[in-house]
Amino acid sequence: MQLRPHANPPLLWRPVVPLMPLCATLLTLAHPALAQDEAPAASTSEAARPALPDFPIESPATPLLTPSSRLDLGAFTDINLNVPTDLEGVNVGIGQVVVHARAHLGSGFSTFGEFTLNSPSWDVRVERLIFDWEPSDAFKLSVGRMHSPVTWWNQNFHHGVWLQTTATRPQMISFNRGGTGHSPGAALLESHFKGARISGLLPFLDRAGLRYLAGVASGGDDSGVRDGVTVPYAFMTFANLALEPPDVPFLRVGITGNYVVDYPLPNQKKGARTLETGAHIAYTSDRPELIVEGVMTTDHVAESKRSPLSNEQTTSSLPTDMSGTHMSGGHETTSTGMSTSTMQRAVPAGSYQSGALYAQVAWRIARGKERFKPYARYEYTTLQHPDHGSKDPEVWHIVMAGLRVDLTNRIALKTEGVRYTDTDTNVLNMQLSAAW
Repeated sequence: MQLRPHANPPLLWRPVVPLMPLCATLLTLAHPALAQDEAPAASTSEAARPALPDFPIESPATPLLTPSSRLDLGAFTDINLNVPTDLEGVNVGIGQVVVHARAHLGSGFSTFGEFTLNSPSWDVRVERLIFDWEPSDAFKLSVGRMHSPVTWWNQNFHHGVWLQTTATRPQMISFNRGGTGHSPGAALLESHFKGARISGLLPFLDRAGLRYLAGVASGGDDSGVRDGVTVPYAFMTFANLALEPPDVPFLRVGITGNYVVDYPLPNQKKGARTLETGAHIAYTSDRPELIVEGVMTTDHVAESKRSPLSNEQTTSSLPTDMSGTHMSGGHETTSTGMSTSTMQRAVPAGSYQSGALYAQVAWRIARGKERFKPYARYEYTTLQHPDHGSKDPEVWHIVMAGLRVDLTNRIALKTEGVRYTDTDTNVLNMQLSAAW
């Protein structure tokens, strides 16, 4: 019922009556929730379940600017305990403190940033900074620093580990290029790029949920791991297709391809050329969650320049400044950005193939307020390291099983046991992660 002023209000209230509509308008603008109906309370089971991220996270719908538009902020962090069975190398570490910020700028324009604070040096990094223009569902233009789209995991589970079911990422897209500390394997694929891309639903096939994505990137401070060597790439082009049928929620099936050209090393005539291909199927319902991905990389390494040094000697032509050596992403690099492994030997010319796949399954248990979610993952990786002077591939398997317990809808405790066959090591990982 709407309150109306008295026909003959008391003298004391007469100056206030004309200001009442203005005051109501200001209150509505200051508190948009006052102008909306209150949402119904969620059930106990719904409140216990963690909110599923938008799919994909990088491309939610972009509304036009409204009076209630504002800067949306979110944050993540985690604390980890790693215990090998031999109790050597027990480690307690603070994960990244991650901040997500999104602003809608009107007329289909928006911007998104992801920033991390990293221990132990507590340096701040810009992981993603994206400017989007989305005039329709069929076309979206994105420019900036983004995550490489070669794998589904890298597009959807970012630096906030609370988003993912498990405590750790698959090895092939690990942020730690030097391996996990228990496994010497390095990531196969670059995690970031700077450039532009277009994406959207294919016209006339939008009812089938067929999405496309294509783009280009170049140079900068982003590096790829090529044959066990960290090298900045000069040019990269990529494309993928994915099917997200509207009638089957949470399902995505896709293929992808990347072509990367590296800057030449000082002892090479030209940089390596790399073709990366992959495929995935992801079903992200809680009953079940199923993710299967496979990638294959083929590196074409050019013939090295003539040098009196053999592969067993240090390549003196490489620019080094040992005083500037620092740690980057868990992999020791020089101040020039070259991996220390690059300084050990010249890279033999030829073609080198590496591949990896993983399969992960999880199921949220209905009992216990749906807080318990057991999971398991198997990984297979085969690598060829030309910097080792051999084409014999290294092969290893990783088997993992764990349990995620959502203490609240924003705090998760993950406990997982991991078996690394290449080093014959068993590790217990415990992680407490939070989102707010």
